Amino acid sequence: MKQAACCLVLAVSRRNNPNMWGLPGGKAEPSESLEAAAKRELQEETGLVAHDLFKIFSRFDADGFETTTFACEVEGTIQTLETGLVNWIKPSVLVNPASSPFAEYNAALFVSLYQVCEAVKEGFVISGLERWRGNSK
Repeated sequence: MKQAACCLVLAVSRRNNPNMWGLPGGKAEPSESLEAAAKRELQEETGLVAHDLFKIFSRFDADGFETTTFACEVEGTIQTLETGLVNWIKPSVLVNPASSPFAEYNAALFVSLYQVCEAVKEGFVISGLERWRGNSK
């Protein structure tokens, strides 16, 4: 995977292992939108307040769970009461199974982002579609 030398990603360590990293996030409550859950989790885990979220990647796993990643504007300073660490790290840490339990998802995310950036550089306009993947019973 190609990577810019200056590119860093905000990440949080796992509570029980400060050497294992992931993107800030968690689970949405049953009545909570994905955007609201992303804002809440980011603030809980980093102290930052998110604005202007937009979905940049989403994928279903084999069990039917959808994982979605958002990009956003933030304000505030990094501070948290949670036990994990918060730091700006290289994407290579997040795609390494030895340092991220979410390496496979993160690799797919970063490949997708790289492809979008290359398409935009070539003058393509990006459009998005969503499809509900519900139970057909």
